[in-house]
Amino acid sequence: MSIIALNKVEKSKHLNFLFSQLWLCQIANVLEYLKGQVIAKNNETLKELIGYLDFILHIPKHP
Repeated sequence: MSIIALNKVEKSKHLNFLFSQLWLCQIANVLEYLKGQVIAKNNETLKELIGYLDFILHIPKHP
């Protein structure tokens, strides 16, 4: 998030939300948050993170 967030306050705010949601395996919530709430200083890195999480979200789950 250091490359994506505009400043330390934004980074802390984003990480608090992201970690809490990822801990609960709520990847869809994280994707929605990243797409709608994060204003990035590096849009390419944000797109890469979104792409990675989207990939993880769509990995088939074994029963």
